[in-house]
Amino acid sequence: MSGLERRDRVNCKVHRLSRFSFSALFVLLGFTGVSAYAEIVEIVEIVEKVEKIVLPSKTDLSVFYYAAPKGRLQIIWMPSESGTLDQERALARKLSVLGFTVWMPDFHGSYFLPSTRAGLAQIPPADLNALVEQIGTRDHRPMLVLSSGQGTRLALQVAQRWAIKYRGNPAKQSQLAGLILVSAPFYMETPTPGF
Repeated sequence: MSGLERRDRVNCKVHRLSRFSFSALFVLLGFTGVSAYAEIVEIVEIVEKVEKIVLPSKTDLSVFYYAAPKGRLQIIWMPSESGTLDQERALARKLSVLGFTVWMPDFHGSYFLPSTRAGLAQIPPADLNALVEQIGTRDHRPMLVLSSGQGTRLALQVAQRWAIKYRGNPAKQSQLAGLILVSAPFYMETPTPGF
């Protein structure tokens, strides 16, 4: 079985948006007037769905999905070495209220990986590519890949492979609109103190 198979898990909750919750993220995305918008949207119901995506390694990847049908962008939120955290899922719900469709793959749970740096290194690159391809095929809106910590390496790998694969196709290449990297470890080893 390949492609997307939908399993809906409805998890309706009421959330109150803080006007300062998104300021750092929206500065990165280049939006203004976010605090005014967040004040208008005070209480909303969010539906969390779990999509099952079958990858080339025959792994059934569970992906938390927060839909924003009229949104401009979709965000693929790659997990850090800590896995998919409840706080991140709460932020994904709030982002969907503001018009962003959010996909959060649960690599740790689907591959039975430990929540460590070494766990992320065990994810096959072909599966990363297939995940982004299937999301891009299903929804043709521009995509941003978001990650933090050691997960930023996954985001960079995805962007590099996407750029190479679609080098001659500017329309498809531009579908991956960018990366948001939070606390990215851009060093080869721990620096020596004092230098």
